[in-house]
Amino acid sequence: MTATRTRLSLPLRVLDLFSGAAGGWSLGLHRAGFITIAACEIVEWRRILYSENFPHVRLYADIRDLTAARLVSDLGCLPDIVVGSPPCQDISSANTKGKGIEGERSGLYLEAVRLVGECRPRWFAFENSSNLRTRGADRLLDALD
Repeated sequence: MTATRTRLSLPLRVLDLFSGAAGGWSLGLHRAGFITIAACEIVEWRRILYSENFPHVRLYADIRDLTAARLVSDLGCLPDIVVGSPPCQDISSANTKGKGIEGERSGLYLEAVRLVGECRPRWFAFENSSNLRTRGADRLLDALD
């Protein structure tokens, strides 16, 4: 028997970024057989509620302070999957003066891409407003490249 990880032997480990209070990504992936090992949410009250829903998940406050080295140090491993819902305030059509991916909040999308680059997961998924197409998709795709 080899030490390789297979879907049949162990559940894939998830890192949930910008998790919010409810942890929608974590809940959906849990129901699909995955295990969330860590989550990141900057708003304290959301972290408190998230931890009530997912008490065994390691929580981090600020994505800007989160690194692959820190995850390995704290958890002993890296995630197989990274998911998240980066802030959309600067991308949303409700913000007619939004700076897109260059904005203070939506610019955190690039921090998520940085973390994907460090962790090199099997796959990742981020969701956001469809306005991203005209408010920074090119820069985001360059960063992913």
